[in-house]
This record gives sequence, structure tokens and C-alpha cells, in this order.
Amino acid sequence: MNRADIDRVTRGVVPTTHRCRSVWLKGYQAKVDALKRLQAETAAKLDALLPSVLDKTFKGEL
Repeated sequence: MNRADIDRVTRGVVPTTHRCRSVWLKGYQAKVDALKRLQAETAAKLDALLPSVLDKTFKGEL
């Protein structure tokens, strides 16, 4: 086995550190996506409450 054989075999192998980083980034991205969904849901709920809050404000109930 010479250097060319080793290069040919190892060329497609991703180093362990890169695989671990990739797995970590995918997990992190999943958390970010979940937080974005939660933020969007919260924003929608707040938008739904705004007319009621404004109504009470102008009536002097707040």
C-alpha cells in the first residue's frame, strides 16, 4: 500500500471532529427553529390581544 492508495481510501472519510460539529450544529439548528416557531406563536397571540388592550386603554380601564 502506497501514499496514493491511502489518499484514495481516506479521501471520502470526514474527520470525527467535523462529524461531531455537524451533529452539534444540526441539534442547535433544531433548537433555533423551535424557538422561532414559539416566537411566532407568541407574536400571534400578542397581536390578537392588542385590540382588547387598546379598547380598555381608551376606556380608561387600564
